[in-house]
Amino acid sequence: MQQQEIVYVEEQAGIITGFEIKWNPKIKVKIPKTFIETYKTEVQVITNKIFGNF
Repeated sequence: MQQQEIVYVEEQAGIITGFEIKWNPKIKVKIPKTFIETYKTEVQVITNKIFGNF
């Protein structure tokens, strides 16, 4: 079983962006390759250090 997930997905002006949210910036994040390939987009990682800007 592959537990591939994106925590938050946003569409703006026809562009889809994925967000993975991890409170601990030291945790390794695995971005699902299938999401990037399917939607031709990127995934941004949000941590506690930049959460306020998000």
